[in-house]
Amino acid sequence: MLEEFLNNLMIDKIQEYGKKKKFQKVIDIGGKDGKYSSRISENLTIVDLNPVIIKPTINYVKMDIMEFETKEKFDLVISSAFIEHFSKEEGVSILKKVNYLLKDDGFAFLTCPNAWSINRLLGEIMGICKSLELSEGDKMVGHKFMYNLPRLEEIVKENLIFVESGSYFLKPLPASDMNKIFDINAFRSFAFINSNSYPQLKDYLAEIYIIGKKRVE
Repeated sequence: MLEEFLNNLMIDKIQEYGKKKKFQKVIDIGGKDGKYSSRISENLTIVDLNPVIIKPTINYVKMDIMEFETKEKFDLVISSAFIEHFSKEEGVSILKKVNYLLKDDGFAFLTCPNAWSINRLLGEIMGICKSLELSEGDKMVGHKFMYNLPRLEEIVKENLIFVESGSYFLKPLPASDMNKIFDINAFRSFAFINSNSYPQLKDYLAEIYIIGKKRVE
């Protein structure tokens, strides 16, 4: 339930940012079925090693993004909860690919879980884990490198033109406990807490995002 809620929050954020822009051609890296990103554009390409085909109008490409070659350029590249599944070095390569796929006036929207989220910092205080290091839970879901905003901003600024960064959703507990204890109404309350409304919490909310533009050499 929490994962679906956060995915919809991410799409809401993109739509809010894109009100004055036309994201006609969109590519979602690691987008699986395109259930969420298809809310943004009908002209959608999904590149995923294991895509789940749910809409015949979506262009599904079963491939590693680093092996994906195309002459097409896109208005928007989405990479949500993807980059943390790779080493930092591989993450840099992914961002270079993102930049390559963008039109000259295109935008990239990147999200990932925050290594400095409140639940991870509490875990560090209790001696369960180090917030910036991989926990056993991270390893179980395939995480290979954890980002906070400074870490993510650093590699984005090296490979894209940085536009803005932010965070959203207060997460005091791990996802499994959040799903057990809280209902959708509680999630909506936690969602009101974002870096625009509470800038003092920007570094500590659950999901971090960065918007970038194509870097033209």
